[in-house]
Amino acid sequence: MSLLGGAVALAALLAPGDSVTHPLDPLTAAEIGVVRQVLASAGKLGPAVRFASITLREPPKDAVLRQLASGRFARSAEAIAYDWATSTPFRGEIDLASRRLVAWDTLPSREPPSRNLIRRRLEEIVRPDPRWQEALRRRGLLDPARVTILPGLAESQPLPWRDGERVVRAAGFGQDSLGIAGVRPGIRLLVNLSRGTILELSDSLRGSALEPPHPPATEARELPASRPPLPPGDSIQLRGSELRWRNWVLHFGVHPRRGLELWDVAWLDGGKQRRILYRAGIAEAMAAYGDPDFVQWYPRDAGNAGLGDYQNESAVELADAPAGAHFADAVFADDFGRAVVMPRAAAIYERDGGLLWRHARMARRGRQLVVTSHSTIDDYDFVFSWSFTEDGAIEVAVELTGVVLLYRPRPDGPEPDAHRSFGHLVGPGAIAPNHQHFFSYRLDFDIDGAAPNRLLELESARVPQGRGNMLGLWFAMEERPLASEAKARRNLHTAAARKWRVINPAVKNSLGEPVGYVLQPGEVAIPYASARSPARRSAGFVGFQLWATPFRRDELYAAGDFVNFLLPDQGLPSWTRADRGLLDTDLVLWYTLGVTHIPRTEDYPVMPVHRASFRLLPSGFFSRNPAAPPSP
Repeated sequence: MSLLGGAVALAALLAPGDSVTHPLDPLTAAEIGVVRQVLASAGKLGPAVRFASITLREPPKDAVLRQLASGRFARSAEAIAYDWATSTPFRGEIDLASRRLVAWDTLPSREPPSRNLIRRRLEEIVRPDPRWQEALRRRGLLDPARVTILPGLAESQPLPWRDGERVVRAAGFGQDSLGIAGVRPGIRLLVNLSRGTILELSDSLRGSALEPPHPPATEARELPASRPPLPPGDSIQLRGSELRWRNWVLHFGVHPRRGLELWDVAWLDGGKQRRILYRAGIAEAMAAYGDPDFVQWYPRDAGNAGLGDYQNESAVELADAPAGAHFADAVFADDFGRAVVMPRAAAIYERDGGLLWRHARMARRGRQLVVTSHSTIDDYDFVFSWSFTEDGAIEVAVELTGVVLLYRPRPDGPEPDAHRSFGHLVGPGAIAPNHQHFFSYRLDFDIDGAAPNRLLELESARVPQGRGNMLGLWFAMEERPLASEAKARRNLHTAAARKWRVINPAVKNSLGEPVGYVLQPGEVAIPYASARSPARRSAGFVGFQLWATPFRRDELYAAGDFVNFLLPDQGLPSWTRADRGLLDTDLVLWYTLGVTHIPRTEDYPVMPVHRASFRLLPSGFFSRNPAAPPSP
């Protein structure tokens, strides 16, 4: 992946000399090309085979550390594919150096590995059809590429069968539409996905009259910058996927499923790199809707859509990032296994960090490094960011915006006032249902090394008034180890100011205390759906704010590898039944950030940003405030 401050020529990104600066770097365009060549030579690319993803096969952690020391990287790729002709999903492993197919396994399902494959197959079949293009033209939509084609499936509904083939109804969704106008009415689509043919395409809009054009969001996106960018300066240093800023050094990229992720996050301390996080990013995202008049809907936006490559929307300059920002392109595989470039997939910039500290006549204003990326998934837009400060803290945030899901009141239904408890009238004939968003963050801590690491829970409580506390003023904080997976399933407890700390008991600071980092919760939400509901069974990670597991390189997704296979209780609920030990091992924390969204009229026609976050704070990692002035 190239990291540049502006546009990058496609030819340069596809050059064989694409650089890899770390064993965990995303696949380059050249490596994706190798995967396709190997599979073609092995006879695995039938005419109806399409790819859900081609990504790096996670190497063992000890191998990564050895490769970093040697500077020689051994890389493998993982290909997830589906044969539409036979309804067969596959997972393959390809050794990139030897150009050898290591494995090609049939997966135990007849469903596509992700719903994104269904959308892409529909668009492949329908978009070129002149009848579809004419139907869009009648509605003022002149660019078919800006209309997503969505299957008419309820949540967790398998693809229908007809005479042994997969046939589904579909509808068009205008990507740039605001308010309730996203779904394009009056077009009936019935598509045979197995054969790649349209069985029915009819348009009830007669005559030549056009609908009013949709809001000119595409044109606004292309407006020239109103002022020239500021020079980037010397604070941010980029080399391949590596990013350096002051005392911070880290690697970052955009994964087609997980979106923005970081790896090898470390603090430069006297010339030594002290690792904090081995890898960190989103492990799953789920939204659950609670209005009985709305559809049963609980999309898993990472596993079923893809936080990185669902709509391939580039960052909007001077909006998603300020003037002077650096931008990073990403390379993904399309459904035919070809490398495609997503320009400005991530942004990197420095910003004012507010007051860092002050005392009397002394004060210091801080700066922050921000790494951010975004996901547009039909109506919704999510912006994910990681902010690094001069005092060693990391703020992890998600910003929710876009268009809230809407429905029209039924003619025979209750008056709009009757909806106020489940959903809210936000515009003319538009009701927005109550819903919740949950994001599972996978945080692979390596505090001054992968092991031994230990998880502690910190709680505060008042000391009972009485002898020794006659005035009733005292309170104490106690910490206790969470020694196994079952004990580490935890929820927030505000009365106890509960938080969690990861330490390395083998490394001490100058005060003789073990080094560590604290996970400080921010906004949280408790799921309102029943524990036995389909939403909770398919995304069990929402049941707790915190989970912890010992590191396993194939345990990457909080709701399981393939959420569209419709298997219940996958991922964290399944893994943690073993109740594996957590003391003095290589720890992975899974933090569930939740938001309860009760819609407001101000959320229409486009929602202002709602920001939710948590923080990772040094706790004994340093022997003093690293941003304080030197001692006299």
